[in-house]
Amino acid sequence: MDTRYLVWGMGGFIALSLLCVVATLLFAMGESPAAPAPGGATGAQGPGSEGGSSRAQERVLRGFDVAFWGEGRPFVRIKDRFSDEVDTVNLVSYLMFEPQYAETGPSDEGGYTYKRADPKAVENTYRLGLCHEHGLFGMAADRREAAYCYRIAAMAGHSEAQVAAQRLGGGK
Repeated sequence: MDTRYLVWGMGGFIALSLLCVVATLLFAMGESPAAPAPGGATGAQGPGSEGGSSRAQERVLRGFDVAFWGEGRPFVRIKDRFSDEVDTVNLVSYLMFEPQYAETGPSDEGGYTYKRADPKAVENTYRLGLCHEHGLFGMAADRREAAYCYRIAAMAGHSEAQVAAQRLGGGK
């Protein structure tokens, strides 16, 4: 008789556990909206935007492996620059850290040589400027921040950033 109650109790525990797993999966699927259709980006086209925010969104996402969308932002798979591990990260958060690797300046060797900017970081800094200029992925449109990002990328030799910096009044 004691064994029968033990079997029923274990069966109930297993059924309840499975129910929790299914509920969690359904909740997670409901929170991740599908990626916007190409050309379906929101936001007004700024002056001289050369195709508007949908074109800018496509330009920002080009080359990234989008794992999923959450809260209107893409989460992408990237290879960590220091450990070579692949992580899934919020693209906007990832781009926010890139300008520090795009800047050129005195090296740690006494200031007599200049470190070379990471070309990938230069491109990503330009992409961050696009996000700021067009208000992409939940960011507020901010032309000053966009011009700042464009200037950093332009100083490292990014030709599109040089044009964009001049257009926004931040270039030389």
